[in-house]
Amino acid sequence: MLVILAVVAALSAFLVLYNRTAARQLILNKEQIALIDLTSRARFLSLQTYIQNLGTTPVGKVQICGVGMKIDKTDVDGNGVKNEAFIYRDLVAENETCEIADNYTDFNYGTALIDENGSPIEERLPEEQFSIKLNPLTRFGTTTTETNLDFILFIPPDPQIFINDKNNPASKAEVIIEAADQTGALSNFVKIIINDAGYVSTE
Repeated sequence: MLVILAVVAALSAFLVLYNRTAARQLILNKEQIALIDLTSRARFLSLQTYIQNLGTTPVGKVQICGVGMKIDKTDVDGNGVKNEAFIYRDLVAENETCEIADNYTDFNYGTALIDENGSPIEERLPEEQFSIKLNPLTRFGTTTTETNLDFILFIPPDPQIFINDKNNPASKAEVIIEAADQTGALSNFVKIIINDAGYVSTE
C-alpha cells in the first residue's frame, strides 16, 4: 500500500510540473503570435498612409511618414520601463516633407515628441489594439538571451524598412520572450527574428 501511495505521489508531482511547463510554453507561444501580429499591423498601417505622403504637409497639419513597432523592455532595474510593445507613427511638421523626417531613435513613451517649432515628430498610437503587454509570467529576454530589437520602422510605399537606426540600420534583429520558473530562473523562451526585408521567422 505504501509503495502504491509513493508511486501515485511521484506521478502526481510529475504531472503538476509537466502542466506548469506546458502552461508556460502555451503563454510564450501566445505572446510570440501577438508580437508577430503587431509587427504585421504596423507594416499594414504604413501602407495606409501612402496617400498622405505626397508633396508638402499642408499648413497647420502633420504628415505621417511611416509607422513602426517599438519594444519597451522589462523593468528589471525598477526604473519604470514597461514590459510591452507598441505601434507609433513617424511624423513631420507643416511645410516639411518626409525626406527630412528625423530623430527616428529618440522616443518618450506614451506622448508625442516635439521639435523646435512645437510640432510632433513621433507619436505613439494610444489605442489598446496598437500595443501589447506581456503576460506577467513572461518578459523580453534579459538573462542568457537578449532582445536586441529596439524598433522597426516601415516607410511606404515599398515599404522601406529600418531596424534600430535610420542612418545605419541593422540587417536583422531578434526579440526573445522568456518565462521563468517559481525561483525566477529562466525556464524556456521563444524567439522572433526580423530582417530588413520585413521577413519574420520564429524559433
